[in-house]
Amino acid sequence: MTPLRDLLERLSQAKRDLAAATSPAERAATSAAAAEIEAELKHRADGHLRRYTARTEARARRGEGAGR
Repeated sequence: MTPLRDLLERLSQAKRDLAAATSPAERAATSAAAAEIEAELKHRADGHLRRYTARTEARARRGEGAGR
């Protein structure tokens, strides 16, 4: 699995490439690459959020946390 930092760097580069693209074909290819990277980042963020929510709910059921 690609580290998040690498994905963010690739996305930044893809967006710079998109801004510099001159032909419609080049723009389409670069835009597709950026969309793919954004989808991977969203997928990972959703997974992190699901795991965080599950841990938080489990702690609440056990009576742990700030509101003991």
